Amino acid sequence: MRLQVTKRFKRAYKRLSPQQIKQTDKAIRLLMTDPQSKSLRFRALEGSNRYWIASVNRGDRLILGKLEDDLFELLDIGEHDKTYRKWNRLK
Repeated sequence: MRLQVTKRFKRAYKRLSPQQIKQTDKAIRLLMTDPQSKSLRFRALEGSNRYWIASVNRGDRLILGKLEDDLFELLDIGEHDKTYRKWNRLK
């Protein structure tokens, strides 16, 4: 999988704690090498082929936008409920 980074994602990433950054970096590496890993729970948002979600840890989620079959853009990262609700409205 190939990934692009958006300005929105960079801003959200800068607000993370050092522990969250470490976990996020690990999840991103795993997405690039093994997106089907069970720990990521990588899936499309309900009713959408454009927006996808991946687990970073128990509380944080990555939101990605699908550009091509193997090309996604990192759109956002944050606490599960807030991030999921925000992007679920856009699908």
